[in-house]
Amino acid sequence: MNTCKAMPLLPNDNQHKLLALEVLAQHICDKTLSHIDHTASEHGATKILLKVQESNSLPLLSNGYQIEATIPKFYNKEDAIYVAKFLENQRQIEPQGEVYDDVLDHVIASTESWGNEEQNISLARQAHSADARNIAKLFANNRAAYSNKQHDEAAVVANIRAKHIYFVIEYLNNIVAVVHIKLDKSTHSAFIQELVVANFVKNQRMATTLVDFALMQLRHTNTTKIHCHCLSGDYAMNKVMARHDFNFGGRLANQLVIKDQFQSVNIWSKHLNAAN
Repeated sequence: MNTCKAMPLLPNDNQHKLLALEVLAQHICDKTLSHIDHTASEHGATKILLKVQESNSLPLLSNGYQIEATIPKFYNKEDAIYVAKFLENQRQIEPQGEVYDDVLDHVIASTESWGNEEQNISLARQAHSADARNIAKLFANNRAAYSNKQHDEAAVVANIRAKHIYFVIEYLNNIVAVVHIKLDKSTHSAFIQELVVANFVKNQRMATTLVDFALMQLRHTNTTKIHCHCLSGDYAMNKVMARHDFNFGGRLANQLVIKDQFQSVNIWSKHLNAAN
C-alpha cells in the first residue's frame, strides 16, 4: 500500500488561492493526485505547488505539472523539485516578469565585484524567550510580506520553544534586525522563514551581518543545507542571498497574493560545510 506524507508549505494557503504541499512518498499514485486536485478545488485554489523528490517528478509532469524550481541534493543525494499546476490560465501570466528578470540579473552581476569583507558579527546573538516582545515589535513595524504569519509575542515564544532559532542584532536596547530559522532534522536542513531589518538601519548592512552570523552558527550543528524564499521583486533580499553564495534554484510564478496582487518568489539554497 502506497502511503504519502503531505505537509503544508505555507500557513495561509487560502489567502493566496494556493494549495502548497511537500509530498513524501516512494511513489505518488494517481489516487493521491486525484485527492490533491479535489482538495485544491474545494479550497478555490488556482495553483497547486508540490515539493517532491526528484524521482517522483516525472509522473507529475505527465499529469499537468511543470517544474518551477529545484534545491540540489535536498533529500540526501536526491534533489527537491518544485512542480506547479495552474488551474487558471491567467495565473501563469507574470505582469512583473521582466522586472523579476532584471532584479535577478542585477543581483547576480553585483556579486562579481563583491569582496568577502569581514562583518562585525559581534553585534549578533541568538535570541531567547525574553526577547520575544522586542522581536514581535520589529515584525509588527516591518512586516515580511511573503511570510503572512502571525508574529505576536506568544507566537515567537511558541516558536522558540519548538526549537526554531532567532538570531538578532540589538542597537540601543532595541532589536533592529532578526532572522527566523526553522530546522528540519529529517533532512538536516534549515529554512530562513523571515529576515527583517528596521527601516532606519537598512543601509548599515545588518542583513548581511545577520546572515553571516547565522551561517557561522549553523555550521556548528548537524545542518548541511539552508534554503530561503525571497519575493522576486525584492532587490535587497535577493542580493543578500546571492552575495552569500546561495544557489538560485528557480522562480515560483505568482506564488503569493499580497495587497490583492500576485507576487512571484525566488528559491535560493546553499550547502554548508566547515570550509565555506
